[in-house]
Amino acid sequence: MAPGGMSLLHMRAFSSAAGSTTTKVATSAKFANYDTECAGARLCRAIEAGEEPLPQGFDDVAHFRLFLRLVGDPRANRPLAKLGPMARLLGMDRASVQSLLGHYGREFGIAPARRSLHVPLAGVGPGHAVFEDLMDLVRRDPPVLVPRVLPRLVRLPPQQVEELLEEHAPEILATPAWERGICLGRLGHLVTVDPPLSRGAMVLLLSSNPPTLSRAIDKHFPEHGDVTVSVLPGAKMEALRGALVAGLQKAPVPSLWAINKSTGVAPTSIILHGPDLCPEYIVHLRGELPAEKVAHMRGLLQERRHSLQDMARQLAMSADRLRWYIRYYEPGVVLPSSERRPVRQLTRPGGSGRLTLREYTRRFLPATSPVHRPPGEGSPAGEGSHAPAGPSVHCRLSYFDPQVYGSGPGTNVQLLAPGLSRNLEAEIRGLAGLRPMPAMQEIGEYFGMPLHALLAAMRSFGWPEGFWDSRPTSQKYALADEDIRRLRRLAKQVHPSGRRMRFT
Repeated sequence: MAPGGMSLLHMRAFSSAAGSTTTKVATSAKFANYDTECAGARLCRAIEAGEEPLPQGFDDVAHFRLFLRLVGDPRANRPLAKLGPMARLLGMDRASVQSLLGHYGREFGIAPARRSLHVPLAGVGPGHAVFEDLMDLVRRDPPVLVPRVLPRLVRLPPQQVEELLEEHAPEILATPAWERGICLGRLGHLVTVDPPLSRGAMVLLLSSNPPTLSRAIDKHFPEHGDVTVSVLPGAKMEALRGALVAGLQKAPVPSLWAINKSTGVAPTSIILHGPDLCPEYIVHLRGELPAEKVAHMRGLLQERRHSLQDMARQLAMSADRLRWYIRYYEPGVVLPSSERRPVRQLTRPGGSGRLTLREYTRRFLPATSPVHRPPGEGSPAGEGSHAPAGPSVHCRLSYFDPQVYGSGPGTNVQLLAPGLSRNLEAEIRGLAGLRPMPAMQEIGEYFGMPLHALLAAMRSFGWPEGFWDSRPTSQKYALADEDIRRLRRLAKQVHPSGRRMRFT
């Protein structure tokens, strides 16, 4: 079987007739939503009929069809959406979508209908095939409202698309832009993964950004908003746990500063994670609280509206010390990382632990995704390494400890972060050495990296003197004389229909 779930024999069968459908599509293009007779469209119909399996990582055939439509005409080799927006619309990470493009893009992309984007289509309204397609796209999760992408998919002028949405779907346009930019359904599964994932990991897996993710969790999954995940490497966490436990046997019990000195863990990290690792430490260091103060603390917690700062003020102690005492007396309470956020969850949020990380990636990421590689294969630091990952799409990817999340295929989330290839510098040098040199945007798309991450990585490399082409852009990308003559010869060739150029 091919990595995407379909046999190579069947893939060849679906793609064999793809080039013979041009005339049929052109004759019915006025009201078609897309090329319904291409290899990708026929593959989708075969999946609907149960003749082929739905590729792993997709929710349904409509989800898979959206991907193929975003790929566009495979002959053009230019998707209708850039890698980042495409990944967000599919609810996946960039690296996984890039692997899908390599597997399906060259043969199974679904070309949009052949209509002008500058001429409005008459009669588009409820019941019209193009209108219903438009409504289906904007009512997806997330809605397909990426600028320039939606008009290209339905082949309507942007102004006509805007007018149709204002008249028939004003509630979707009224949704905040940040809320339309993240897959809420998949986020709902991510917040239930056990052990909990960091915000950075969720951002990476959904191709989102930290502000959007935080606002979405606070609005739609507030009970999960206060879950704190360690970003310390596993070795540091174990060293901190060992130092705290060993300190219980010493007299006097070592202070937090002594623990900081012996482990190298920052005081803020000790305060944040220490209560979870060894809640008894505070009792040995400061003694137990009086019964009336414990009762007062529990009463404040029951109100579910006070921050650690507020409660600490009423209990006449520091917020750092209170965090430790709450964990000792009420171990089930979910403590937010910020002292200013109210403590709202007295028990672990419902639904937690529904999925493990491996179960999530097997269900929601394609079989071609790098996350499914065996341990060590493609690891940024070599065989068996679990070094901290570098920059992710928008922020630093948290450390993934194999002792916490397990190891093996389905858990190598580090491999989804851009810029982690052991040969990244050599690969970028190879592309930058081409003449004419590819644009930075093209190099970024090739590696699945946003432009700012690519530029940050390239600044760390040592470049030979005279390596960069310093000529103006108009000269850098200018065609040679022979290429210009060849282009003119191609332009003179007429399509068999006699009404347009053979090559566009």
